[in-house]
Amino acid sequence: MLDTEIEDLDEAATAEARPEFKIVCKQCQFHLTSSDYVIAVEGHHEHVQCNPHGNTFIFKCFSRVPGGLLSGEPTREYSWFTGYNWSFCHCQGCGQHIGWYFQNHHSDTFFGLIADKILLVQQGWVEKL
Repeated sequence: MLDTEIEDLDEAATAEARPEFKIVCKQCQFHLTSSDYVIAVEGHHEHVQCNPHGNTFIFKCFSRVPGGLLSGEPTREYSWFTGYNWSFCHCQGCGQHIGWYFQNHHSDTFFGLIADKILLVQQGWVEKL
């Protein structure tokens, strides 16, 4: 067997062994996304930012949030990521603001979900993310 084939098998085995976790809304437990969509943006999955009103947010980045609803016109004003417009993201289940959707002119997109508004769930147990 070639070395590259062994590496491919190792990666496949690791992927199969890694459990998928659901990310749900803390308020209503609506399924927002999963651990399969965890990404790093600018080298980090977790970010801490402050808005112009002085509110500090810890948020985690995801490539997809199928359980989210977008609202508001995308704006570049006060964006935390250079070159990205943002709009609000709300829970489809209860409507609560859970984070933001970011997109740039190259069609690169991601979501930032507020850590205090989401939970990590796997087969009967829940943990704050």
